[in-house]
Amino acid sequence: MKALQKFLVSFFLSLVVLFNTSVYSQAPDSTQSDMYNHAIQFYLVNEIIVAYKHNIASNSAIRFLVNATGLFKDKISDEQIIYENRYGLVQEREIINYVVNEHFYETKIQYLYSIDINKLLVFYFGGGPLFNYQFRNSEGSDKRYNSSDSITYSYSNQTIERNLGLGISALAGLDCNIYENINMFVEYEGLVTRSWQRREFISNVTYLDYLDFNIWTFELKGLRMGLSVNF
Repeated sequence: MKALQKFLVSFFLSLVVLFNTSVYSQAPDSTQSDMYNHAIQFYLVNEIIVAYKHNIASNSAIRFLVNATGLFKDKISDEQIIYENRYGLVQEREIINYVVNEHFYETKIQYLYSIDINKLLVFYFGGGPLFNYQFRNSEGSDKRYNSSDSITYSYSNQTIERNLGLGISALAGLDCNIYENINMFVEYEGLVTRSWQRREFISNVTYLDYLDFNIWTFELKGLRMGLSVNF
């Protein structure tokens, strides 16, 4: 995935060089982005993010982002491990099943301030509040059979995690017009988040247990790329 990121960023920078070498040969005297006040943005690397951007002035905008990765991450993975151990006439057999469901959703509101570098290339920076929610449910079962005493042992467990987060994002990026109302952008983002997490343990051999956490996290998202459709 990191190799893909490097390739896409290099591709973006190549486009910037290409279009900037030809920018002064274009007829219009104004930038393409001056014609539009709205944009729909799609992120292309790692996460599934869609954003709506509204220009409130010639050099500033408000952007609303939705991380929809959780909609496509309803992952149910079944893992079954079967093995046998023999100790003379004693034979042991164990079967383990493991299922995980995980979802993550996040929304952000960001204020962006932009500085025109030339007719096609824009540098921007900004930030704003964020809210996220994460849910994880893992279930496991373990069955063991011992041939020496014909005893079957069965154990099941479930862990449920719910996480609510509030924080602030800060970012900086470059935006380049590549064709009429289509722009390509690359940006770097950092997040500071305060999370409230509850973790529940349920099993057939122990009582229900709870753990609550208050967590501060700082995360650098790294370079991410996307396309903007202006209208």
